[in-house]
Amino acid sequence: MTSNIKMKLALILGSTLLLLLATVGATFYTARLQEGDAVVINIAGRQRMLSQKTIKETYTISLSESEKAAEYRKKLRKTVDLFEKSIHGLKDGDIELGLPPTTNPEILAQINKVHDIWAGIHESAEIIITVEDKTDKRYLSAIEFLGAKNEDLLHEVDKVVQMYEMAASQKVRPAADRGSDYFRLIVGCNICYRVAGIWSLYRKASPGCGDVPRSSGRRRSIESQNPDKIQR
Repeated sequence: MTSNIKMKLALILGSTLLLLLATVGATFYTARLQEGDAVVINIAGRQRMLSQKTIKETYTISLSESEKAAEYRKKLRKTVDLFEKSIHGLKDGDIELGLPPTTNPEILAQINKVHDIWAGIHESAEIIITVEDKTDKRYLSAIEFLGAKNEDLLHEVDKVVQMYEMAASQKVRPAADRGSDYFRLIVGCNICYRVAGIWSLYRKASPGCGDVPRSSGRRRSIESQNPDKIQR
C-alpha cells in the first residue's frame, strides 16, 4: 500500500515538473526568436536615422566654415560607412553586427531597392567629403541630388523595417500557439493524474467505499436456494 501511494505521489510530482519544463521551454524558444528578430529590426530602424543624419551633416558642411566643415566631414564619413556596412549586413549577414542573412525574397527585393537609391546618395556623399571647394559643380550637384533623394531613401527604408516587423510577428505567432497547445495538454494530463491520485488515496483510506456488502449477497443466495425454509 505504501509503495502504491508513493508511486501515485511520484506521478503527480512528475506531471507538475513536466508542466513547468514545458512552460519554461516554450517561453525560452519564443524569447530566442524575438531576440534574433529584435537585432535585425533595430539595425533596419537605425538605417532610417542614418539616412536623416547623412542629409543633416551634408547641409551642415555646406553652411560651415573650413574648420567646422572638416569636423563634420569626419562625422559624415562615419555615418556613410555605417549605413553601407548595415545595408550589406541586412542583405548578406554580418557576424560583427549580429545579423543573419535575409532569406525572405520580398524583403530582399526591398533591400535591393533601398540599395539602388543609396548608391547614388553614397556617391554624392563621397563628393561632399572629398571636395572642399563649395563652388565646384560636382559639389553643387551632389548637394542637390542628396536633397532630392533623401525622402525617397527614408520612405523605402521604412518599408524594410515594416516588412521585418511583419515577418517577425508571423514567425513568433505559430510558436506561441504551439506552446499554448502544449501547455493546455500538459495541464489536462496533470489534472487527470492529480484526480486519479487523490481518488486512489481516498479509496485506500476508506476500504468499504464502492464495495457491495458480502452479507446481503450471501443472504440472497440462500433465499434463492431454500425459499421454503426461509418462509417457515
